[in-house]
Amino acid sequence: MRSFHDYKKLHPTQIRDYKMKYIFTIVLVYVLGHWGWPFAAYMLSCDIGILVYIIAATSVLISIIFFLVSFIKGSSRNLAWWALTVFLGSVCSLHYILNEFGENAHYTDEYMPYYDYSICKETNTDNYHGIVDKWGRKVIPPSFFTVVQIFSKTEKKSIFIGVQLFGSRITKEGEFYKSGEFYFFDNIKVYGMDNFVLKKIVKVEKSDYETVKEHIETVYGSILYVYGRDFFFEDACFEPSNTKLIKDAANELIEDLTKEETSNSQSDKEDNENNTHSSQDGESLSSPPSYTPEYGQRDVWVDCMNCMGSGKCPSCHGNGWCVSTWSDGSYNDTYKCPVCHGGGRCQMCYGTKGHYEKQIYQIK
Repeated sequence: MRSFHDYKKLHPTQIRDYKMKYIFTIVLVYVLGHWGWPFAAYMLSCDIGILVYIIAATSVLISIIFFLVSFIKGSSRNLAWWALTVFLGSVCSLHYILNEFGENAHYTDEYMPYYDYSICKETNTDNYHGIVDKWGRKVIPPSFFTVVQIFSKTEKKSIFIGVQLFGSRITKEGEFYKSGEFYFFDNIKVYGMDNFVLKKIVKVEKSDYETVKEHIETVYGSILYVYGRDFFFEDACFEPSNTKLIKDAANELIEDLTKEETSNSQSDKEDNENNTHSSQDGESLSSPPSYTPEYGQRDVWVDCMNCMGSGKCPSCHGNGWCVSTWSDGSYNDTYKCPVCHGGGRCQMCYGTKGHYEKQIYQIK
C-alpha cells in the first residue's frame, strides 16, 4: 500500500486519473441516488431525508477518522478520499431529495408522496403533490392537493384518487374550497411494475358533507392511505350545498324547538304544581291555550361576499388590468390581473353578483 509521501512522487497523469475516478464516483452516487435513495428508504422503512443525512454524516465521519490515522501513521489516504467522495455525492443527492420529497417523507404501502413547488407558484393553488413507487418512479404526477388510496364500494378493490381543490376562501364558518376535481386512477401491473391509468374525472362544486374526506368515504369508499398533506386534508371542506344548508337550518330549528318545548314543559310542571296548591286553597286557575308555530321556505338573494354584489374582480375593479406605481406614486407598469387573468369577473361568483339561498322562516 502506498504511503502518503509516495503520492508526491506520482506522475501528473496518475494524479489526473485519481481525480477523474473521484469525480466519476461523485456523479455516480448522485445519479444512482435518484432511484437508490427511494428504494433504500423503502427497504429500511425510514424517512428518506433522514436516511441521506445519516449516510452523509457517516461518510464524513469515516473520512475524518481515516485522515487522522493516515496522518499519524503516514499510510495511504485512499479510503479516506473514497469516503469523502461518497459524502460529496450524498450531499449533491440531498439537494434533489429535499426538493422532491422533503426530509420527513416516507413510504406507505409501497408509495411515497413527492412535491413540485414550481406548479404551486404557477397555478397559485395547493395542487402540487404526486406519488412515486419504491424505485422512485413518478407514477402519479404532482398535480393534486393530495392523493388517497381507497377501497371502492362499487369495484370492490383498491383504487387511487387524485384530489384537486380550487378557490380557497376563508369565512367566519371556516375555510372552504369553491370546487374540486377527483381523478380516479387504476394501478395495472406490467411485468411487476406499477402503471397508473386515468379512468375518469369527477367535478364537485358543492357538497352535502362536512369535509372532503367525509365526501369521498361516503360516496366512493373507505380511505386506506393518504399521501401528502394528510393534516390539512382532514379539515379541507367544500362549500356547503343548499340541501346541506337547509338540513343544518332544520336541525338547528329542531334543536331550538326541543329546548323551547323542554322549557315549556318545565314551566307547565311548575304551573300545575301551583294550580294544585291553589285548588287545595279553594282557588282554580285556567291553563293557557296551546300554541304550535308553522314554518315555510323561501328563496333569498345573497350578494357575493368577494365582490360585494358588483360581479367585478375586486383586484382590478373589473378592468382586467392592474397598474403598478413607484414609491413616489408615479406610473411604473401595466400588467394583466393575476386574479381574474384579464377577464374582469369576480372569481367567486363568476360575474353573477351573488346567489339564491333557501331560508326557513316562521309563518305563524
